[in-house]
Amino acid sequence: MLSTTRLLSARAHAEPQATQETLDALSGAQSRLDAAEDKLNALGAQLEELAYKQDQTQAQLDDTQRQIDGTQDKIDESTKAIAAKQADVERSQRQMDDKRRQLGKRVAATYTSGGISMLDIVLNSSSLDDLASSIYYSDKIAQAQNEQIESIRNLKAQLERQRSELERQKSELESQKADLEAQKRRLQDLGDTLRSQRAAMEERRRESQRVVDGLDQDVKDLMAKRDAEIEAAREEEQRKAAAAAAAARQGQASGTVAVVATGLREQLCNAALSLLGVPYVWGGTYPQSGGTDCSGLMQWAFAQCGYAIPRTTYTQLAACRSAGHVFYDTSQLQPGDLVFVRGGHHVAMYLGNGSCVHEPHPGASCMVSPLSRWNGIYALGFPLA
Repeated sequence: MLSTTRLLSARAHAEPQATQETLDALSGAQSRLDAAEDKLNALGAQLEELAYKQDQTQAQLDDTQRQIDGTQDKIDESTKAIAAKQADVERSQRQMDDKRRQLGKRVAATYTSGGISMLDIVLNSSSLDDLASSIYYSDKIAQAQNEQIESIRNLKAQLERQRSELERQKSELESQKADLEAQKRRLQDLGDTLRSQRAAMEERRRESQRVVDGLDQDVKDLMAKRDAEIEAAREEEQRKAAAAAAAARQGQASGTVAVVATGLREQLCNAALSLLGVPYVWGGTYPQSGGTDCSGLMQWAFAQCGYAIPRTTYTQLAACRSAGHVFYDTSQLQPGDLVFVRGGHHVAMYLGNGSCVHEPHPGASCMVSPLSRWNGIYALGFPLA
């Protein structure tokens, strides 16, 4: 056991981090990138909606054109049917005119003055029966011709009615076609408007994409700068930790460093200090893993003094409670006590004079830090009864 006192002092070791200027710049760039991406996504959604409207309008336009073509086909058929009916009417008119001329010629040949008259029929008849027959057949011929004329006249009237109905239907079809043509023009105007809107929005989206690409590069550059600064800070921290460890070992070997602990507590502090500069390895067991973590350092130090304590920070704190040595007033701290911080996630060993030894975080090594580096103490304790 050393008979002199040990006095340990160390400068604060902050967590490695980039400069505040870089962090602020990165935060601002990320916020601008997020806003630009939100705008880009919104423009994309609007473009999809416009494209859907364009598709719907084109479908309606195609359907309208099909209706126009179908209506025009019906108009063409009606025109042909009307022409055919007109030809039938004209043919009936010619037939009726022919019948009238035939009847006229017969009447003229029979009843013209100076020609054969009813008297001739009477005088030329051999008997009353013959006379009656002559008059009867003469009337029958005239009646038959008149009936033919009337039949043709009725047929002509029927054909004219049919032609009129066809013309009415054609007029309705032409009216429907006119309405469809007007609808087609409206749809074409709407399609032109949608195409113009989509072209303008696509240009806005391209511009927004250029902004996003630029901001994304800014964020990547700032992230690289941040990482470089963190790495530089980590290397500087490791350099200083190695220098502090070398100085501590040199002071211990020369016997010029004062001691504030004796007995077991001094041994615990010396054991923990012997790992200064050993890298942090999460869940690591020294020396097998080439390093250890915060609670592993505590377990290793106690093991060097012949005591077994639990592995994790939470079970080590539970051991302190079981031993009846948990407190919260830092003025009661003694070298070798365990200091639990960060809600119990991290543990260090108190060395005295406001200093602690601990494994801080991945990428760093075992170091000495001031107790004041932690803003809040979760608990203090000693795991042995």
